[in-house]
Amino acid sequence: VKSADFHESGGFLDYPGVMAEDVEFSIRLALKKNKLWRLDEQLKGRHLKKYSLQGLFKTNFSRVRGIAKALQKKDYQRLYLQSCGSYFVRLTFLSITTWGLLVLSAFWDFFILGALASFLLFILAQLKFLKYLKDKKDWHFALLSIFFSFFEMSLAAVGAFFWQMMYKFKKQWAH
Repeated sequence: VKSADFHESGGFLDYPGVMAEDVEFSIRLALKKNKLWRLDEQLKGRHLKKYSLQGLFKTNFSRVRGIAKALQKKDYQRLYLQSCGSYFVRLTFLSITTWGLLVLSAFWDFFILGALASFLLFILAQLKFLKYLKDKKDWHFALLSIFFSFFEMSLAAVGAFFWQMMYKFKKQWAH
């Protein structure tokens, strides 16, 4: 993103306790410029974040809150789904389906096969990412990352549901 475009679009907005300012900014810029950008797959970077289970809960809750806040606007919803949302919706759906089928398997053994199939689909949906991780590090790291992303998507789904309900109730209470 050119510096002039960044500043002209208002840069990152600061919502206290909310993350995903990069997502919100990208959507706002794309709407202003009326175009989507596609990242060059050869682009390399390093995320300087240390992951922990506690950090995962805190970060996901804040990130999903930020995305839910941005997606209150209809034009943001359309663009988010058009650019990357459908990928995350699929992964989130598969993670929640897997958990649901695991719960049902406590009552009917047959559902454990459905849970395994759903989890396998979750992994297959990320084959490109899995290969990338394996090439960069090793299979152990790649598989741990996929399991971690499974839990991350599950938490994101719970957080998204919570924040959507909070924003919906907030609108109803305001009237």
